[in-house]
Amino acid sequence: PCSLFLIKETNIFVLSIGVFNSDTLGKFDVKQKIGYNKLLSFDYTFTPITKQITRYREPLFTPFVTAGYSTNQTVFLGFGSYYKNIGIEYLMNVSTNDRIWSWQVDDPIIFNRLNKNEVYHTFKLNYKF
Repeated sequence: PCSLFLIKETNIFVLSIGVFNSDTLGKFDVKQKIGYNKLLSFDYTFTPITKQITRYREPLFTPFVTAGYSTNQTVFLGFGSYYKNIGIEYLMNVSTNDRIWSWQVDDPIIFNRLNKNEVYHTFKLNYKF
């Protein structure tokens, strides 16, 4: 917006000009005083636009744990980690053919599963979409 007005009924004019008002650059205004065909003063104001840019950076390594039950009567526990979109996972599968009841906890046969090869290990390579 441009405005021109007279001060004190003399030959001094004040010219106020909005040079630009942008959403990306800011606001720039100029105010001039002109009297007797001379520039008496030149003032300006600049108000910049400051925007805060928030960027989210995914972590480089993402660890995870996993647990589950399979229909072939195995319970598995595992862990792993993703590097960007590619992950590696370790699973330990324990057979549950011999059910452990609360009164069988003292039975040493149930805890000999490691010797019977009823614990299986799995390594997996994963890709995250």
